[in-house]
Amino acid sequence: MKKYFILISILLVMSCVYSQSYTTIVNETFSSTPTGWTVITSSSATWSRDTNYYLSSPSSYKGNVPSSSSAGDTVVLISPIFDLSQYPYVFLRFSHICKVSIADKCQISIKENYTGSQWHAIPASCYLGSANNYSKERKFSDDSYNDWRSDSLWLQPTNGWWKTENFDITSEANYAPVQFKFTITKGSTVGTEFAAGWFIDNFELFASMNQIRPPVVEFIAPLISDTVNHTGPFTINAKVATRTNLPIIQPKLELVYTYGGNVSYDTLLMTNVDGDSLWRAEIPQTLFGTNVKYTINASDSGGNKSFATGEFYVKRIGIGDSNSVAIASIDYPNQLVVGGQSTPVVVTITNKGLKALEAV
Repeated sequence: MKKYFILISILLVMSCVYSQSYTTIVNETFSSTPTGWTVITSSSATWSRDTNYYLSSPSSYKGNVPSSSSAGDTVVLISPIFDLSQYPYVFLRFSHICKVSIADKCQISIKENYTGSQWHAIPASCYLGSANNYSKERKFSDDSYNDWRSDSLWLQPTNGWWKTENFDITSEANYAPVQFKFTITKGSTVGTEFAAGWFIDNFELFASMNQIRPPVVEFIAPLISDTVNHTGPFTINAKVATRTNLPIIQPKLELVYTYGGNVSYDTLLMTNVDGDSLWRAEIPQTLFGTNVKYTINASDSGGNKSFATGEFYVKRIGIGDSNSVAIASIDYPNQLVVGGQSTPVVVTITNKGLKALEAV
């Protein structure tokens, strides 16, 4: 009986540990000029609100690359001091688009608030994301993700380019007051200041008495983003995996449709398709001229949460009326037939009009 009592007690303790939620220290969405954040610059470049690119409407915060005339110039965004002196576990998450040349340096640093403390880049050992080369260089650029198109420096981003970074900064920030800074440092390559810049949104800092481990949420190619030239349906595949020994709750795909100035919403439950971490959902057919924003929201049974977001615009190519269709292929018959006899014909058609296909 004593053994059973001990086992039940252990299970109850574990249940309490995993059910305890973490504390949100800050959730800065940059929807207005952020309070307590400061900008320091050695050039004409700066950090400021941007209403063209954002995850949380209506804006993000954007840093520009300093001018090419002064290699080593910096533009810095510094956070307020956050008091984490009561917490043994700390987790940092933010979303960004870094359309900046690999010749320049975009870096996030941390510093404890005591006399003599120094800024240092957040170590690679804390990084839980998937950006290329962060483990070696501890910096970001348009080479960090294939979506950011390092082959075309002057290409303008889309809101489908947002990536979310996760850092377990327990070893750097627990039991201490800390602050952060985002720094863009100009390299020696001429002309890179004309790149779009570094966009930051949804800066989140979590603390807890227990370890924080949000799930992995990553889209699997082919990623649907930017502009598509058909009305769907659109298959979304993603890796959603627990970082704990707790199971993933069935993820949801949240949809925001914008068409003709009108906004509508939908939620789809994702289906597990392979193993315990590959999930799928199908966005239904939509109209030409629709902007579609989709977000996977995932959590484990202990309350650890994470997300990933994509966006695309459905654009019609060419000129046609609202009900225009075209034959894409003749599927049957696929060889010559004898004249004078009745032969069924099977074809594949493509929607060329503005309206969704309803019947054939």
